[in-house]
Amino acid sequence: MAMAGPPVPGPVRSGDGCSRFARDAALARHMYLFAARLIGPLRFLSPVALTKALVVSVEHRGANP
Repeated sequence: MAMAGPPVPGPVRSGDGCSRFARDAALARHMYLFAARLIGPLRFLSPVALTKALVVSVEHRGANP
């Protein structure tokens, strides 16, 4: 009986939670700062950051229906 190899990852969904960070350099840097623990959760989840992420998501959906 042959052994199965490692699982093959499925397709990347455009609605993944972190994909908006890949579309905007400023959001990618913001995510890096949080992941590196250089900023805390309050700054990471600030209204300005959440609004920016929302705008990037809406713009992306409008460009790619």
